[in-house]
Amino acid sequence: EAALPIKGMLAGKVSDLKATADGAIIAWFAKVQQMDNRNNQSRTESLLKGQAGVKTLDLPEPGNNDPRPFAVVGILLAPGFHVVEIESLKLGNSLLEKTAGKPQPMFVRTSALVPNLGVHFKLGRENSLAWVTALDKGKPMANAKVRVSTCDGREVATATTNPQGNATFTGISPQAPICDSGKSRDYDGGRAYFVSARAMPPGDAVEDLAFTWSNWSKGIEPWRFNVRTSQEPQPDERAHTWTNRPPRDSLKNCYWRPLTPTRMARCKPFAAPTLCGLQAWWRASRPRVGCLPIKRSSFKRWR
Repeated sequence: EAALPIKGMLAGKVSDLKATADGAIIAWFAKVQQMDNRNNQSRTESLLKGQAGVKTLDLPEPGNNDPRPFAVVGILLAPGFHVVEIESLKLGNSLLEKTAGKPQPMFVRTSALVPNLGVHFKLGRENSLAWVTALDKGKPMANAKVRVSTCDGREVATATTNPQGNATFTGISPQAPICDSGKSRDYDGGRAYFVSARAMPPGDAVEDLAFTWSNWSKGIEPWRFNVRTSQEPQPDERAHTWTNRPPRDSLKNCYWRPLTPTRMARCKPFAAPTLCGLQAWWRASRPRVGCLPIKRSSFKRWR
């Protein structure tokens, strides 16, 4: 980029900031989305000006003799997470109002992740699973360091992937905490876990980084596939009703007893059913429901 020929005035300036720590990535990820949500107000403000570690690149002006000036300039980004911002006086002169009769520059920004890793995360009640793959070969990435953090950067759990590229976590609440910033609704990670993966591929001198949020599931939500899901910390309960006979005869009482087995990750079907403590009955000719206490001993005789 330094060898690019520059003719005439500069068309703009590109600023690049690379964030490495998970807390810094989360913070800059939120700042970019919050600025974007302000629409036109963010075009007059710079996000990276005055920040430490920012690298700048001047964009050259296209040739003056070109009737339709146009240029494509590539920005070389190292592996990792970057915040890129472009400052253009020409855009500001065309799209923004002048201040004291002088044009002001316009700022446009975005974030970019340059990885060779793919990380996926499934959040569950009893445990959670992360799996990491190499993008260039599509194979599992072993010995990758996976870190789970809250939306404010606090570490929750860490693990290392096995030869199959999997990392299992226990003790993570299925309900991610809400950030205390008060602006959590302005970006994707407002109530979600931040999951990062780092690995050193064989033959590479730079560590690869990839991340995801636990709520990045647009288009693949479990409810779209009629899969039961729950984010409550308490185990789910499913009620099953057993009757003593088919309710056909209107002259006889029909009794039923509900069972509510608890759904856990590792339990046998109806291993330890819990009786609801009520016995209901009705007659078809005189519809009514009554409740009587259930005795566990009578449950064995009734088949």
